[in-house]
Amino acid sequence: MSIFSIAFNNFKNNIKLYTMYFIAMIFSVIILFNFETFIYGDTLKYLGDINENYCEIMIKLIMTILIVFMFFFIWYSTNTFLRKRKKEIGIYAFSGLDSFVIGKIYFVENMMIGVFSCVIGIVVGAILSKFFQMIVLKIAGYSLEVSFDVTPNSIIYTVITFLIIFFIVTTHGFISIYRSKIIELLNASKKYDKMPKINFVMYVVAIASIGVIALGYYYSTKAVSVNMKYFLYSVILIIIGTYGFFGAMMPIIFKFLTNRKDILYKGENIISINNMAYRFKRNYKVYAMVTIIICSTITCLGAAVTIKYSHDEYVNRDSMYTFSFFSSENIEKEKINNKVKEKNDIKYEFQCPVVFCDKNVSTNGQLNDDSVLVVNYEDVVKILEITGQDNVLKALREGNVTKNNITYIYKTGNLGAIEIGNPTTEYHIGNNTYNIGEKIHAGVFGSILDINMIVVDKEEFLKLKPMGKTGEFYGIKVKDEYKLEDLWNDLKSSIDKKTTGGYYYVEHLDRIKWMKFAYAIGGFLFLVFILSSGSIIYMKIYNDASEDKDKYNMLIKIGIAKEDINKAIQREVKLFYIIPLSLALLHSYFAINILSELLKISIIKTYFLTIAICIVVFSVMYVCSVKVFKKIVAIDG
Repeated sequence: MSIFSIAFNNFKNNIKLYTMYFIAMIFSVIILFNFETFIYGDTLKYLGDINENYCEIMIKLIMTILIVFMFFFIWYSTNTFLRKRKKEIGIYAFSGLDSFVIGKIYFVENMMIGVFSCVIGIVVGAILSKFFQMIVLKIAGYSLEVSFDVTPNSIIYTVITFLIIFFIVTTHGFISIYRSKIIELLNASKKYDKMPKINFVMYVVAIASIGVIALGYYYSTKAVSVNMKYFLYSVILIIIGTYGFFGAMMPIIFKFLTNRKDILYKGENIISINNMAYRFKRNYKVYAMVTIIICSTITCLGAAVTIKYSHDEYVNRDSMYTFSFFSSENIEKEKINNKVKEKNDIKYEFQCPVVFCDKNVSTNGQLNDDSVLVVNYEDVVKILEITGQDNVLKALREGNVTKNNITYIYKTGNLGAIEIGNPTTEYHIGNNTYNIGEKIHAGVFGSILDINMIVVDKEEFLKLKPMGKTGEFYGIKVKDEYKLEDLWNDLKSSIDKKTTGGYYYVEHLDRIKWMKFAYAIGGFLFLVFILSSGSIIYMKIYNDASEDKDKYNMLIKIGIAKEDINKAIQREVKLFYIIPLSLALLHSYFAINILSELLKISIIKTYFLTIAICIVVFSVMYVCSVKVFKKIVAIDG
């Protein structure tokens, strides 16, 4: 009988064993295929040329992250599956088959699974592709008619990407089998089932891991205020500390619990605590990996919400004035005003002088401006009062603008406001040095003057006038903004285009549609990663249940009540979900805090929403895990 025949017969005879593994692989293909469909389909083209380019770049970036994640997900799933098969493979070796031949059988058998998973995943992904795109576009707020958008390129690149990853992990499994001894294969399922040895080194590692995580948290608080390189330090330290925490601290905690007789012998604790304690040496990498993935996905959602905030900020800035004008000379506002009044009611209007300085401008920090717009404090206060920006107005007044003290205003929605090095505290224009009392995000002149600006008192404004180019701003907001194209064309014809520029915000809103798309993709990716994290835990529990079947049946035979065993199972499974989730939420709090500080906004609502989603997803998977665990070990009730 050929290797292919043996592999195929094994595949048919063990189809139930492959169910979880199959589902995990098919899920991976479906997600990968749908993102490929976005790249090579026609949906992005509907967003316009500029938005299409932005969205394609963003999708490719996310694809890179997704492929890296998929590699580790498939690697873990395959290794779990292989470990479950090693005893069976060991029997083949014990029967006299050469390890190289056994490795080839495994390789062919596993590649069959990969090919079948790829085919089924693409078929299911194609069926769901329209639904997937509808969800993303609906979240993004696009009113587009979605068609069946599967292309040959999306199929080809999905097959190539998935099978390359699958080939690599299957080859690793083949090498593992080839190098294993028969006794190792036969005892693979019980290889690590022993209590971790708690010695002096482990205590040192445990204490050090806590210190490393704490240092990572500390560096995260310094990332924005001091230097963004601390963010990288923070990420590295937290990852290292997480592995140390689960590899050393948790075994010490469970060893302590097993030594406390008043805790261990209370109810069903003796079963659940002992099971957790004995498995930590084997499971700590899973805990750490899931914790880091959950933390990353929560941060991903925070980044998506941040992008949505930036989009909304852009829209608010653009719509601050229905029409706005900037001129190097005096603007004849009466002429504009009269034309508007003929067709619409004016909600508010504002006119003020500005100075554009582009010579001898410097700072002592990372803002590094070579040009800036100078505005009178009194004029900015009036604009903020008229436009109802009370929070910004409060921050401006707290900046205490005086002769030598100024307030710096970032252009609205500017992610470039991040200062990677030492923060800027001084501003220099010519021989004049000003202290920056406050840095704020605010919409002052809408998009027509979309540059950074400084707010100075009246005396300094008059002093700086000769040092720059003077100009005048005029903005007008109408009550009814529906169908104003004709009015805008009339206004444009009434201004001197050589000296004056005009801006009608509705004409420019399409250019930032990609930001809503990014928000929708980020939110969807968050759900994908959370479900994947839960799936890893689910597979691990499924594998543990299979190994514990004989043990639980033995406990029933010696008289342990099924009710107590049920409670022990529930507690063990619950801890498997709660422990990594709890640490991940703590890690992600500091990551979310960095995003909040970068854009001076609060994402705390996002953080709590994320907690709620994680709890819901993990609760559903917990219930399923408990049911499957009981079914495998044949415990009812």
